[in-house]
Amino acid sequence: MATRFPALDELAAATEANARTLAPAYIDYLFGVSRWVVSLRLSALLFALCDVLAPRAILDLGSGFTTYVFRTYAAECADPPRIVSVDDSAEWLGKTSRFLAQHGFGDGEIMLLDDFLGREREQFDLVLHDLGDMNARARTLVEVLQNTGHGGVALLDDVNMPNYRRLVEQAAGRAGFTVHDLRDVTLDETGRFAWALERR
Repeated sequence: MATRFPALDELAAATEANARTLAPAYIDYLFGVSRWVVSLRLSALLFALCDVLAPRAILDLGSGFTTYVFRTYAAECADPPRIVSVDDSAEWLGKTSRFLAQHGFGDGEIMLLDDFLGREREQFDLVLHDLGDMNARARTLVEVLQNTGHGGVALLDDVNMPNYRRLVEQAAGRAGFTVHDLRDVTLDETGRFAWALERR
């Protein structure tokens, strides 16, 4: 059973403000890059979560607008976090790189999934799992959770899908994660919402 995230009230207020700030770039991405994009609500929540958690290392699985969100957060930090952005599509990585460049950001650490999985496993404070299609997400779920450090949070989108939600619940239980329901701050017009998995 998913519980309520402890910082949800703080996150909700910040998410609304962040959505207004991110909206121009979001519209630019939506009409200039792809309509297949994470929701604006989840994008704004990611920024708020960064402010609350102050992660030192971020894993961005599924490059795109979230990559821009994380780079924007890092640009505001006196001591920026390390950000690793990963995708299973070279085409999408190219689109992400071009969008970042248009908004004044370099690529940073951006790579294909096979290259990332081929490296020695690393631990991250904040992980977003929004990779490819649902089959790719399900296939890599256990590996993703293993990349979430103790005290870290993994954010998983599209848990409105019952089969995926059951898989997430099972994997989180086996790995000792606490599951938090972020439906209140991530539900969009298509019915998508996210969960936060907190590793203790």
